[in-house]
Amino acid sequence: HIGQWRPLSDIGYRWVQEEAKTRINLNANYLQLIDFYRYYLLDMSFGYDLTGDPGRSYSIDLVGIDVLFPTLDPAYDDLYSDNDFFIRSFEDQLFTGFLFRNFNLNYYSNPNKFGEHNFLRFNVELSGLEVELANELWGLAFQPEEWDIGGLDFAKFARVSLDGGYIREYNNQTTLATRIGVGIVRPYGGTQVTPYVKQFFVGGPSSIRAFRIREIGPGGFVDEQAPTDPPFYQASDFRFEFNAEYRFPLFLALKGAIFLDGGNVWSVDGDDPRPFSQLNWGAYKQLALGTGLGLRLDMSFFVIRLDMGYPLRRPMERSGIWYRHFKGDNVRPNLNLSVGYPF
Repeated sequence: HIGQWRPLSDIGYRWVQEEAKTRINLNANYLQLIDFYRYYLLDMSFGYDLTGDPGRSYSIDLVGIDVLFPTLDPAYDDLYSDNDFFIRSFEDQLFTGFLFRNFNLNYYSNPNKFGEHNFLRFNVELSGLEVELANELWGLAFQPEEWDIGGLDFAKFARVSLDGGYIREYNNQTTLATRIGVGIVRPYGGTQVTPYVKQFFVGGPSSIRAFRIREIGPGGFVDEQAPTDPPFYQASDFRFEFNAEYRFPLFLALKGAIFLDGGNVWSVDGDDPRPFSQLNWGAYKQLALGTGLGLRLDMSFFVIRLDMGYPLRRPMERSGIWYRHFKGDNVRPNLNLSVGYPF
C-alpha cells in the first residue's frame, strides 16, 4: 500500500497477506516437432498463488523473463523465405514483465441439486509493457530507438483468453459437458508480429478432434504449397471454438462418448500471404465442424482417452465461395490418443 491508500479493502488485504503463497520458478525447456521446428525456452518468474472460496484459485506473476530460441526446419524456411509474417514469427525473442507478467483465474462451481455446475478459466499475459513505456519516455528526452539485449528483441504483446463451460451430471456415470472459448493476442510498440508460440491454434485431442493440431485456418485459407506431410503450422491472432460431449458408461472402467466440436482461428488485421484469413462479419461461414466417438479408460486417478473425429465442415475458400466436404479421399477420420478429459 502507499500511505493510507490500498488497492484492496482491509479484508482483501488480510486475505492476500495470510493466504498467498510465494512462488519462484526457474525452468529450461526444449521442444522439437519433427520436420517442423524446435525451440529452447529459458524462463524465470516470481509471483503468488491464492485460493479463494472452494473451487476458485488465482495466480499472478509480477516478474517474468523468458528467452526463446526457435529454429525452423529447412523445408519450411525455404518454402516461406519470402513470407515476412511467417519468418518474423520464428525470430529469437525476449518476453519480459517487471511489474506484471500474467494472471490466471480458475473457477469451478459445486454441483447443484440437478447435478449442474460451471467452470471458468481466464488468463491475461503481457510482455514488454515496461520496456515500451521506458522506450517512449527515452524517445521524448532523447532520440527514439528500438532496444534489444545482445541481439534479442523485446517481444511486446498482450494476450487474453477466456474459456467457460457447463456440465450436467445425470448420475455418477452419465454426463453432458460443454465448453466455449475465445482468445485474442495483439502485438504493440515496435513488435509487428506476435511470436509463434503465443499465437492461437485449433485442432487436436483437446480442441476440434476431427482435425490435426494446427491443420485449420486461419479463416478459409488453405496452403497449397505446404509439405504434404504433417505437421501443420497454422496459427493466428484470434480464436473461437466450442465443444459438446455426452459421456456414458460401457462396462467396468470403460466409458464412451459422442462429441461435436467447432471453431477456427483468424487474423485480426489481415494477412496478405494468407488470403481469406481475416476476421470479419462473414467469419461464421469459416467455422470448422467435426463430430465423432470416443472411448475412455477411467481409473479415477487417471484417464486414457481415444477419440475418432470425422470432419463435417472444412473451412476452404476459393474466390469467396464456401465449400463443404462430407466425403472424398481427402477427408478421413482423425484418431486422437491422450491422457485426461478434453475439458
